[in-house]
Amino acid sequence: MQEGIYKVYAHINEKQLVDGIESTAFFPEADLESRGYIHIDDGYDNAVYGHAQANYLEMKYSQPMYDDVLQNNYIYENEKIRRLTEEEKQELFPPIEPELSEQERFNAAVLLELAKLKAGDAV
Repeated sequence: MQEGIYKVYAHINEKQLVDGIESTAFFPEADLESRGYIHIDDGYDNAVYGHAQANYLEMKYSQPMYDDVLQNNYIYENEKIRRLTEEEKQELFPPIEPELSEQERFNAAVLLELAKLKAGDAV
């Protein structure tokens, strides 16, 4: 005998990236919709659809929601979920250059002055 059908919902951020997955196994549809989730799929398999938060993306699309460096793996477009390409990830998540602290800037200035003194270019 087959259990009831589960509905899977995705939460989509402002960049159209999937940042949440839930199912009607744990939340009523009205609750998910009021929290901004979009209905994306249905199914009977409890492991995939019932426990969607932990399993749906990985079991259906072979990757978890986030990669090893916590970048989204999925985008929602044309009313479907699809995996981001590495090129799209590089565009969406450019590397962030860390800003030097006041101490690091001071240390760099001291090292520069020492190098100038050693080279005979002191001001």
